[in-house]
Amino acid sequence: MRQVSLACEAHGITFLFPKAFQDYPDFGDDVDLLVLPRSTRVDRAIVGALPATPVKRDLGERLAGATTYRVAACPTSLDVQHGRLGIVGEYGAFPSLLIQHARRSQIGGMEVAIPGPEDQLVLQGMQRIAGRLRIALCDISFTVSTVRRTALDWDYVIATATEHAALPGLAGYLDYVNQIHHDVWGAPLLPDAVGRSLGLHGWGRMAFRDGSYRLPIVRANSRLSWRQLRHRIGRGDWTGAGRLCLLPLVAAARLIGRLTRTPERPSASRPGAVRTKPLAHVSVGE
Repeated sequence: MRQVSLACEAHGITFLFPKAFQDYPDFGDDVDLLVLPRSTRVDRAIVGALPATPVKRDLGERLAGATTYRVAACPTSLDVQHGRLGIVGEYGAFPSLLIQHARRSQIGGMEVAIPGPEDQLVLQGMQRIAGRLRIALCDISFTVSTVRRTALDWDYVIATATEHAALPGLAGYLDYVNQIHHDVWGAPLLPDAVGRSLGLHGWGRMAFRDGSYRLPIVRANSRLSWRQLRHRIGRGDWTGAGRLCLLPLVAAARLIGRLTRTPERPSASRPGAVRTKPLAHVSVGE
């Protein structure tokens, strides 16, 4: 991350690690880098000094403007988002706002830019329901901690999510986290006024099964897709609506890819080696 930061700064590339420091010191199994230029040609400057190998992109990644790199001797991959967010790049304006509002902070002896808590919450609404089967424990923990400990500007959160067509995803995500909080602590996480403004009801119940909280995937994604499409059409965002219409095609292409992919042979473990799991992937109950 330090080398990538220095490369971006040296070449005048506006960038942000939008989620890397959310659960610091745990970094999960990949590093997400958001850059404003939408051309993948900037990647040469970003990874030029690293022993990085690009991973073949599928249809969804091409639409989303995303590239992934494996870096030799590094356990995490580098995922680069080029000026867009979302499964098919449907969020085209929010990246600029996210970077513009980021604040500088010192972490691990390195000065980094971190999204504000309100923008981070909107980002979670964009990314934690669409196409997902479950909600990770680290995301639940981060959201609960943020809402409990931070004097959030809820008017800003709701207005920003509405402006960028992220309100349906945010409402669904916070409804599920609110359910979990109520089940564990016996009280809702969100104030009643915030819940009414978001429209938390109607997203279905989470199910705790096999050590993790699982989404009612059909209900969650169908409700989310319809509300997002209706919202974008209502605002005259035909480009965003068109991208959302490509979601079934992307899902089908990825399913076919999984069915036709040759499984990798497991590598032999060294004698005495211990296999570990990244903290971000440890499920509830483990």
